[in-house]
Amino acid sequence: MKINLVKKLTIDEYCRKHADAIPGFEEFLGHLKNVNWRKSKDIVDYFGPNKVRTIGNNRLRFEMGGNNYRMIIKYVFGKKTIFFFIMFIGTREEYNQIDALNVDLY
Repeated sequence: MKINLVKKLTIDEYCRKHADAIPGFEEFLGHLKNVNWRKSKDIVDYFGPNKVRTIGNNRLRFEMGGNNYRMIIKYVFGKKTIFFFIMFIGTREEYNQIDALNVDLY
């Protein structure tokens, strides 16, 4: 199933400001090219529970860059495409300051 990462530019802009985050985000983006996920559990199983967790409201929390950064995406499964909407990118400390179920920074 194709992944449509809405506003990938958000990741690019974040990585320009936080160069040490680049490898983690590049690894994440590389995984999106050849996947066949049908439900959110498939995503968690693919990355493993240490890297991604379901947090509710059709949201997943990804741990990036050795758990130094966190990204929240909202997902919508279409017929042939999964849409990923970036809701938050920040450090672990910044993540601890937000409401992960409702944040929408982008």
